[in-house]
Amino acid sequence: MISVNKLSMKYVKELIDHAEEYRVKVEKLPCGATVIDTGLEAPGGWMAGLLLTKVCLGGLAECWLTYRDYGGLELPTIVVATD
Repeated sequence: MISVNKLSMKYVKELIDHAEEYRVKVEKLPCGATVIDTGLEAPGGWMAGLLLTKVCLGGLAECWLTYRDYGGLELPTIVVATD
């Protein structure tokens, strides 16, 4: 059986190991849980968002950054494709 949690760990480790580069905040809680802030109190950014998307999907889908037009307003967008 596929474990999305296990597949996600390489992306989680990437965020933790390169927290400064991704502009994320990593905090170990007293209960032992690790919290990764990718944009609430930490600045985050596009690459942090892309990596968080990969965490959520366990790398089981393709995802990339682009811009999309939303009623005349062009905004950054993460596109996800899976089969």
